[in-house]
Amino acid sequence: MMKKLFSLLLLLTILLSSCSSVTQNESSSCKLFYFTDSHNGEFVTVETTLTAETTEEAIKELYSKLCSPENEKHLSAIPKSITLTDSSFKDGTCYLTLSPSYSNLAPASRVSLNFVLVTTMSELPGVEAVSITANGTESVFKGENFVTETPPVYFDSHSVNLYFPSNDYREILTVEKTFAPVANKNFEASVAELLLDPPKDTNLISPFPKGTTINDARTENGVCILDVSSEFIISTPHDAEKEHAVITAIVDTLTELPNINSVKFLIDGKPGYGFTHYNLAEPITNIVKTEIVPEE
Repeated sequence: MMKKLFSLLLLLTILLSSCSSVTQNESSSCKLFYFTDSHNGEFVTVETTLTAETTEEAIKELYSKLCSPENEKHLSAIPKSITLTDSSFKDGTCYLTLSPSYSNLAPASRVSLNFVLVTTMSELPGVEAVSITANGTESVFKGENFVTETPPVYFDSHSVNLYFPSNDYREILTVEKTFAPVANKNFEASVAELLLDPPKDTNLISPFPKGTTINDARTENGVCILDVSSEFIISTPHDAEKEHAVITAIVDTLTELPNINSVKFLIDGKPGYGFTHYNLAEPITNIVKTEIVPEE
């Protein structure tokens, strides 16, 4: 009898210890969810193989992969400003603590982020619920209280930060804007075109001189290639301070988008030229961050 009880206890111990493990047989692969490059709210799923040996490690591995798609045509639903500050797995719940900026996301962006995290983490063995905490506020997603199919209406609009120079070129201020991407146009081009229209009744101006056209914008290996018309070269004031303000506003706006680390300019399809203090043909990285001014 004692021998049988000891065997049962030993078996129970083994089972409990394996609850937080991700074995090759249980979960050799998981599905990752990304936006398509059109960023119109459509998701694409990608199979990935996990190397983690425990559920706690798998949570961190999945989060890292969700932030960094391997395919350049896929976009992460997790903004660069959102980081995973803590995670754990206990009693069937995956606990995620995100950076405070999560609370500042526009509703549509937060819904898409929640969907990606919950749907992906729920694939791990034993995960029955996902808890997301930011700024001390916890939201728990389990079963029927979370949509498993993404309603397109949630993704009709997106929140972005737009950087504009002041009319004396001495300041760069940020405007938060929610907008619906232009149909049949790359997301990057849609955002760049928003910079053509600074907020009214402010001292902010467009970094693109009057008459400039955004011909195209696309992202390759983390570099946003921005093709603009020659008015950008002809009409921009070419002293150090003003060129700096113009480049900062454009580069900082675009490098806040998912998967963009730098910006390279084309002028009517040809390698960028014409600035005195910047080589536009080479990728330019993020320059400065400034205070955010909500749009009226």
